[in-house]
Amino acid sequence: MANVPTSSNSVDDSIPTGVNAALVKVLRDLTVMQPLCVFDPMVQGEGAAKVYPRVSSTLATTTISTGATEADAVDAQEFTTDGVTITATMKALFVTLSKMAAFTSKANLEQEIGTEIGRAVQTAIDTSLAALLGGFSTSYGVTTLELTADEFMRAVVAYNSAAKEAAGRKVFVGHHKHFEAVTRQAISGVGFGGAGFVQLPGVMEMFAGSGAGMGYQGNFLGVPWILSGNAPTANVGADRAGAIITMPSGPSNVDGALILRMGMPQYQSVPAIGTRQVADIHSGFVPYGVGELNDSLGVTVLTDA
Repeated sequence: MANVPTSSNSVDDSIPTGVNAALVKVLRDLTVMQPLCVFDPMVQGEGAAKVYPRVSSTLATTTISTGATEADAVDAQEFTTDGVTITATMKALFVTLSKMAAFTSKANLEQEIGTEIGRAVQTAIDTSLAALLGGFSTSYGVTTLELTADEFMRAVVAYNSAAKEAAGRKVFVGHHKHFEAVTRQAISGVGFGGAGFVQLPGVMEMFAGSGAGMGYQGNFLGVPWILSGNAPTANVGADRAGAIITMPSGPSNVDGALILRMGMPQYQSVPAIGTRQVADIHSGFVPYGVGELNDSLGVTVLTDA
């Protein structure tokens, strides 16, 4: 008589397949940009476009007349402004979920879909803001070469010279390739004799509670470094662009380099009316626009991919 053991394959029809109720999340790049930018909440009825006036005259650098008497004629100096227009557009994401799928799934699909839609909206906003990092008129680094410590030092000097009395704090936002290039030099002793990133007291706390806190890597040459995979490509070779920017000194201040104008994100679930599907439509939507508010408060920094 054959010796045939009974295995799980022999009775597989009687063994249920286990399914975990919690879905494994798709990992995405950190969303770090919003707390580093000027934020202007949209209100209903104010229009898609909004102008942000800026002082464009040079009164601050005009030579003041000296030795003038009451009878002397003093030339009038013109005070002028220009403006940045930020236009918001509606971004939306829709998912149709059948009633049968929602009822028979062990997972709470409605909740999971809502969470993923929210994450998608956050990623879209972060990517839109990060795309502006490569657009400042002052730029350092070469797209075909790794960023050097010397080149980053030149970028810091250029930023300090242009930002002058800016009230906001400077911060570098870049890609992991920026960090890799400068760290490799620091380890090998190239550039600054091994001087690398340091954690300064109080700097991590500055970003605590924001998405930027998770991306904070340390300080280099007195500049906090925040990294994100959403930092844009600079060319077809996928080289990366980051930037030293001024973050606003307060939530309502307009002394930052970049601006996000955004309405309240909304999520809703409604029956799929007008179709033959027994389903619900889950949607997330948000109106927003981004732009460069002050070119002198940013310096683009490039590195090889």
